Parts: sequence; C-alpha cells; structure tokens
Amino acid sequence: MTILLRRIYSIWCLLCFLIPFLCLYPFFWLAYYRRAYTTIGYLNKIWAWCFLRGSGLPFKVHYHFRPSPKAVYVLCSNHNSYLDIILMGLIAPPRHAFVGKHSLTKVPLFGRMFAKLHIPVKRESKTAAYKALLKMRAAAQAGRSIIIFPEGGIRVHELDRLAPFKDGAFKLAIDLQIPVIPIAFPFNWKVLPDDQRFLPRYHRLEAVVLPPIPTKGCTEEDLETIKQRTYDAIYQALKAYYPDLKYCAPSNGRNSVVLRK
Repeated sequence: MTILLRRIYSIWCLLCFLIPFLCLYPFFWLAYYRRAYTTIGYLNKIWAWCFLRGSGLPFKVHYHFRPSPKAVYVLCSNHNSYLDIILMGLIAPPRHAFVGKHSLTKVPLFGRMFAKLHIPVKRESKTAAYKALLKMRAAAQAGRSIIIFPEGGIRVHELDRLAPFKDGAFKLAIDLQIPVIPIAFPFNWKVLPDDQRFLPRYHRLEAVVLPPIPTKGCTEEDLETIKQRTYDAIYQALKAYYPDLKYCAPSNGRNSVVLRK
C-alpha cells in the first residue's frame, strides 16, 4: 500500500473510530453516573465493533478459554499497538477496568472519560503506582475485571521479543485470589505500529485467549512463579506465529533482561 493510500486509509480509520465514539459519548456518561459498569462494557464492545467493521479489518479470536461474564479476572497481554486496547475491550467480560498511562487523560473528550471510568497511572511515580494498585483492588472487589499490560507500556514496537513483565498485575491477582488470563495479540502491531505516524496497514487481526492461571492458595512468595507462567503462556502463543521470537526472562526477581530464542 503506497503512502498516499495509507494516508487515505488512516483518515477513514480515524473517522470509523471517532464517529461511533461521539455518538456513544453521552451514553458513556449516563452509564457512569448510574455506575452501570456492565453497560459501559457493552458500549466499549459496540464502539470496537463499529471501528473494526468500518475499517474492514477481519478479526478472529481463538478461545482456549472463554471468560465468564460474571467472574472477575486479571487479563494480561502483550502490548505492541494501541489497537490492543480496542481488542481487549471486545474480549474482556463486560464489567472491566483498564489500567493505562496517565497521559491518556490528556486526550480531548476521551481523556476525561478514561480518567473517570478506568485507572490511569503515572508509572514513573511509586506513590502514584501504589495508589493505582489500590484503585485496581477496589475495582476488582466491586466485581470488575482488571485489564493491564504487564510489559508496562509499549516497549517493543516490532514484535521480535516479549519484554519482561512488571509485578502489579500479579500482586493484585494473588492478593484477591483471582485468576490471571493470558492473551496474545500477534498482528496488532502490523496494522497500527507505535511509530507516531498513525498510518495503519490492512492486515487480519487475531487474538489468542489462553487458559487461566489460578492464584487460589498462592501467596506473595508465588509472585514470580505466577508472573513467569503468564509470560511463558503468552510467549508460546506468539512463538507459533514468530518462530524466532526472543525470550526475555526476569533475573533474580528483577526486570533485567536475558535474551534467548
């Protein structure tokens, strides 16, 4: 696809993203004031489907496990594109809360809604990260599944490796004894890479929803084990698409990187 065609396609995709959002915006706020989080989840799904259908992007989910709409989970995936957020909203149980970077709150219209409905976090501040963890705990106790990208942001722009995971998602899961669901997105980065140009390419999209990793009976001593099991599950799912995918192993409980194939 030439640059000109990609620019035209990017404008079309932007319209497919913005028009449904603006149409649904009053309903998001109405649902928020009524604390109707299930309704908010379904509005997210409608918004995501409108974007995918309008942009013509085929999307298939490979379910090795189907999350129950009534259960609470911590959902973790690799994070290589902003499309991950849209597709996570489709896969997650309707009652859910995203954990995302604080800068999203500065986006016009969307930012204010994100700050109210979800959990922004300033990752560079330990105090802010701890407060976000408390908000995650409160949301999960209120029956909302937590969606978090454990790489701590988009660390890998082209999917040649899976970056090490941070601890927050797994601390929460162990603390509340709720299962972790690993999810792999192999192609999102091919459609919308994080290169600051917003020039999407046409490519099929897929998601692999893997069996949950239980935390019942686990303690903080099991954190590294749960984190490693989640990492390995996502890594193996992605490796089926990318045989040369590099592996980044946490060393001595830290997020230092050891690469291997």
